[in-house]
Amino acid sequence: MIRASAHPRFGALIAFGLAGNTFELLEDAAYRALPLTDVDARELVVAPRSAARLTGYQGQRSADIEALADLLMRVSFLVEDIPEVRAVVL
Repeated sequence: MIRASAHPRFGALIAFGLAGNTFELLEDAAYRALPLTDVDARELVVAPRSAARLTGYQGQRSADIEALADLLMRVSFLVEDIPEVRAVVL
């Protein structure tokens, strides 16, 4: 799940975590201030505790970390470039 929004104290923030219980119930997400750098985006993908599920946990196929980082960058650009966009949830 990707969530970008304006925080009253910190400005524009983006959050990333695995959708479902881990994000909503356990609040297992990582946050960064916008705009993101490519390094920020990659770090954000692997930062949540549940991110091990994306990197081949128990023999599962790894997710495309670069594609997820690219998506985070695109959302960052969207929020930064279009001030009318106040919040995004994917």
